[in-house]
Amino acid sequence: MKKFLTLAIVAAFVLSMAATASAVELKAKGELHFSFNWSDNLDFNDADNNAGEGDGQSEDDFFAEQRTRLYLDAIASENLKATFGFEIDSRWGEDNAKTASPGGGELGADAVNIETKRAMLAWTVPNTGLAVTMGIQGLALPGAVGGSPILNDDVAGITASYKFNDMVAATAFWARLYDNNIGANDADGAESADDEFDAWGLLLPVTLDGVSFTPYYVGAQAGVDTTLGNARNFGASAADGDPTEVWWLGTDLKVTLFDPFVFLADFQMGSATCDVEANEAKGWRMDAALQYKMDFMTPMILFNYGSGADDDATDGTEAMPWINTSSNWGVTNTGTDGSASGTGTTLDQALGNAGNSGTGVMAIGAALLDIKFIDNLSNTIKVVYYKGTTDKDLAGAAFTEEDNAWEINLDTKYQIMDNLSTLIEFAWITVDADKDVAGRAGNDPYPDDALRLGVYLDYKF
Repeated sequence: MKKFLTLAIVAAFVLSMAATASAVELKAKGELHFSFNWSDNLDFNDADNNAGEGDGQSEDDFFAEQRTRLYLDAIASENLKATFGFEIDSRWGEDNAKTASPGGGELGADAVNIETKRAMLAWTVPNTGLAVTMGIQGLALPGAVGGSPILNDDVAGITASYKFNDMVAATAFWARLYDNNIGANDADGAESADDEFDAWGLLLPVTLDGVSFTPYYVGAQAGVDTTLGNARNFGASAADGDPTEVWWLGTDLKVTLFDPFVFLADFQMGSATCDVEANEAKGWRMDAALQYKMDFMTPMILFNYGSGADDDATDGTEAMPWINTSSNWGVTNTGTDGSASGTGTTLDQALGNAGNSGTGVMAIGAALLDIKFIDNLSNTIKVVYYKGTTDKDLAGAAFTEEDNAWEINLDTKYQIMDNLSTLIEFAWITVDADKDVAGRAGNDPYPDDALRLGVYLDYKF
């Protein structure tokens, strides 16, 4: 009933716009994505326990879910439009609300599972080339190889862009990431909650013949009462301290000058400081990939290095800070966040943050992309080796310099017809962990290999 009322309100809103503003052109796009996932040992510990006897941890081996996205553009002119986007996630058979997990798929199909993806106004300032976007929008920092490990998500904020010429442009933004106590009345003599988490930045895209890059600066400030559950590698100040101050410098790079060779690279460095030294962070990471485009496939080699923590946790970490819960650093379909279904980051179980931020890990990989011998059918093969960069003497570290892992991906995509495709993702991951690392007491924390098979059907319009 709640879902019906919500959709009825959206439909009424669209119809009222058509009736009262006939000059506005409406355009719709979206997708309906079905996902069927089977997995085994995603926590790498499904057989015997660490003592080598008895039952290990159990898990659900299969689940089915769907994702519906609808975007509506209300276009008044080439200089003014509004965009509204909605997403419905439903795990088949699950009745939890969206705040817990993708629900709405139980018998009766009722749950609060509609989320806002876009609610923004975009316009060009009259008599200028300045374009402004205000509201809930997508904000992605540059990431040429595997996406941005710092921030790539939906945010509420303001973005302003200006194109100086065909070669140089600039984009500035401010986003409010968290503010949970808006309008709260505090008791007499009590201080208001300092829970605001803001980010701002400046990007300078440069496009030359055969070379493009975007250097950028991003700053952020998190109040002492901010919930940093979605921040990684850094924490909050003391209750009576100053806000946590964070900054990043970075750039991406794409070189097509020597086509069919294509070189891609990213570099980021960042720092977070606060009144609690153990919650501070300062580190860097980089990745690079070299591709050779052929008619029937594209071979690629890739490399990633992210600084890791030393053995002293009292002075903070030497790994780079980042923001997203699941950043879109996705070079593989399961170990990192590169799955078509968003069910990647399996190695987060073993590699800590490395599985979805590329920090604290070194990775070397090779791939054959878009292998095509039959019309409408393509295959991808990836092999990636991971090694930790965190000091082995850091107690409780998930993935250290003495640990390594291998991942193999086999992906197949078939274009059934226009707008309709199917995709099969297969992944195998094994972790070789040193039992003598601090805090493991001679036990192997990841004794079993992980397997995942995903089958998807995707309709885009």
